[in-house]
Amino acid sequence: MIIIKTLSLLFLLTSCIDKGRIDVSLIKANNIVSGLTVTPQRISLRSGDTYKYTVTNGVSPYTGFPLGIGSFLNPNLEYSIPTSMAPLNHSINITGSTGLSANVDVDIIGFERGFLLDQPMSFGDQNYPMAMGKTLNGDLYVSSVVGDTPGWERWLTWRSTDEGLNWEKSDEFIQFEEGETHPMGITNKANDLYVCGYGWDTSDGIHEWFVRKTSDSGTTWNTSDRWKLDTGNNSCHDMATDTGTGNIYAAGYAYATGPGDSAIIRQSTDDGNSWSTIANLTTHNRFVSIMTSPTGVVWAVARNDSNNSTELFKGTYTSSWTWNGPYSMGVSNLPSVAYQKHGDLHVVSDTIAYYTGQLSGRWVVQKTTDSGLTWANVYTDASTTEGVSIKILGTGEIVSVGKRYTSPRAFEVIRSTDNGSTWTKTISDTTNSRGGTHLFECNDNSVVAIGVDFNVHNQIYVYRSTDKALSWSPRGQINYLSYLFSETYDYKEDAFGNIFTTGHVGKTDSNNNDTWAIMKSSDGGTSWSQSDVLTSPSADLHSYSVEPANGNYVYATGSNGTDLILRQSSDNGNTWSTLESFFIPGTTSIINTLITSDSVGNVYYTGYFNYGFTDPVLRKASSNGTIRTTETTFPINPGSTHFFPKHLKAFADNSLWIGAVERDAGVYTTVIYRSTDQGSTWTETMRRTGNSSSVKILRASNGDIYASNLGNVSLSSDNGLSWTDIYTGSLGTTKDLLLGSDNLIYIKTSDKVISYSNTLTDWFEVWDLNDVLTINYPYTTKMYNCSASDLNVCIIVVEIQSVLGGPNYIWPLKKQ
Repeated sequence: MIIIKTLSLLFLLTSCIDKGRIDVSLIKANNIVSGLTVTPQRISLRSGDTYKYTVTNGVSPYTGFPLGIGSFLNPNLEYSIPTSMAPLNHSINITGSTGLSANVDVDIIGFERGFLLDQPMSFGDQNYPMAMGKTLNGDLYVSSVVGDTPGWERWLTWRSTDEGLNWEKSDEFIQFEEGETHPMGITNKANDLYVCGYGWDTSDGIHEWFVRKTSDSGTTWNTSDRWKLDTGNNSCHDMATDTGTGNIYAAGYAYATGPGDSAIIRQSTDDGNSWSTIANLTTHNRFVSIMTSPTGVVWAVARNDSNNSTELFKGTYTSSWTWNGPYSMGVSNLPSVAYQKHGDLHVVSDTIAYYTGQLSGRWVVQKTTDSGLTWANVYTDASTTEGVSIKILGTGEIVSVGKRYTSPRAFEVIRSTDNGSTWTKTISDTTNSRGGTHLFECNDNSVVAIGVDFNVHNQIYVYRSTDKALSWSPRGQINYLSYLFSETYDYKEDAFGNIFTTGHVGKTDSNNNDTWAIMKSSDGGTSWSQSDVLTSPSADLHSYSVEPANGNYVYATGSNGTDLILRQSSDNGNTWSTLESFFIPGTTSIINTLITSDSVGNVYYTGYFNYGFTDPVLRKASSNGTIRTTETTFPINPGSTHFFPKHLKAFADNSLWIGAVERDAGVYTTVIYRSTDQGSTWTETMRRTGNSSSVKILRASNGDIYASNLGNVSLSSDNGLSWTDIYTGSLGTTKDLLLGSDNLIYIKTSDKVISYSNTLTDWFEVWDLNDVLTINYPYTTKMYNCSASDLNVCIIVVEIQSVLGGPNYIWPLKKQ
């Protein structure tokens, strides 16, 4: 539908206050440029809207330039701004058929990403180490799989320059917006580092083979190889470098129609600039580990699911590749260990090599002394364990790291000083059910080993030995911190320019439960500090709503699950105290709280339970919080058994409004009540059959009341006595509602913002998130009034798959 605003000079003088019309203060006096008189000369127009100009001395048809920004409909002089335009000031040249022309200015009002709503980061869902490597200069690298939302996983590579004491993110690789990326193997060539793995896209279900490379100490990375043999799964599992030729090898598997999964080795002879497949064994399902001998022979361990075997192949190159094998490794098929890994191969010479993994639930080490033709078991653990990685130190010690499964689970290292004849377990750390995964010898001859905590945080723990793996000491942690589990629930600004947000922080080192967190900014969102922090050793604490009240008072409500918590600050959020933790009988899971305040400083608050309270209460706190009373026990309607409060608001006349959903015997009803005596008694103003996700009540400066209900928006001009539906979901179901400083209504649907033009029935899309942000799996939460917007209209966008992991950004509707 094309939406048109008609605005003549007479209209500007007589009718500037009508609902939905543009503010006359935004329009400057007419100017004549090159003879053509166009009204108005300058206008501010929201993206998605259309405007009709008036020309008094021109001759049709008219042309409008530039046509690259919006569209100019001739001969109606209608100029349309595209939906989702960012703020922009530009000029249009309008020319009539006689050659007279004029320039008119248009200020496009649009949404653009603003400042970060900062919160302390918390531990992600997981940070599981997949591989470990070292470059020539001694830098250590660990690749890991980290948890994402909504349930995806991403590829992360960490870097340490001080033998594992401190770690920083080096590469956070997210190939697919909806899917997963997993690193699997690492190798280096001098100071270049390569990490390989796979990426999975949910749109087609195909796993693609990826190799990532850095040549500047992990500062920047590029995709060196992206490959698939056919449809289905393709994955690189391990990597190796020939120190003699400098060739890089990547081993894994690929799927082809017909033979199914095949064992694959790919090679690069030009530092990763190009790759070619040098082995494609349809008789085996995958290569799981690869290493070259000192003379350049490629050793690769393959799995064969058809006969339940683990076998070795050896490759040599003259004018073409020749593969010898398979050679049985003396054990049945080694199962997956350490999450998608299948043991580890270490080649000492052309004749001697070791392999560690798991056999029949036990950590084993296999050894060959005849170039891999035969293998013998040299270590079997007594417990339910698995070996993950094995290395030979520069002084000859053989060291393997793994984990014990029997309770208590443990990070363990075994060591041999006599070429594998005897073994000693040098560490068995049961702290937080840890398990060992990888180790490496550093340039200073110390040994760094890493493991993962399976019990509490699912983060990486680092150990270091300075005596050839004989004794170990904790070296620190590699913690994946993100915003994924640090949620923002509410946004408010006080009269002093302070911004407050409520939310919670997930697990951290200092707390295994969610932490109540209120953040504050006093510089317009540029910088943030923790205003209020509240923890509990026995419960998750969430702050849901914040309300700046009279004077320097700020209040916040939240929950520990069963209690409605009220916190107060009397000094603009610098210090806080708990006024009460009010238990609501029959409640096990408060998932939201509501709060508002009137002009005399009274604060009203209630809670929202997932399944509806049978007896929720409205509490009131006096202007200084010292007197707190229960004003109402819901539901108000005698026929209802459950009550879901959705919105609570005190207006300037101190009337109190609540929007809710009532339930009786499975029948849901959307209701709005009004109180004029501080919540003691209530008058029903709306009752409509049906459940509503949003029941929000707003009052315009002229006294009109707008309410979202049943996915629609209704208007009352008589204080709720009667309602007229002004929006019925033509452009999407109403999820949130906001009044701007222009006295216009803004509706949030799923990921769009719509408004109206001219009349309350001419609705148009102002902004569509999908038009402006197609990466990072974004979604919108709520709209808020905020000073960053020229129209006091902002929306919060969460970017799930950004490198920050779920940050919340405010998007203001503003001019350039």
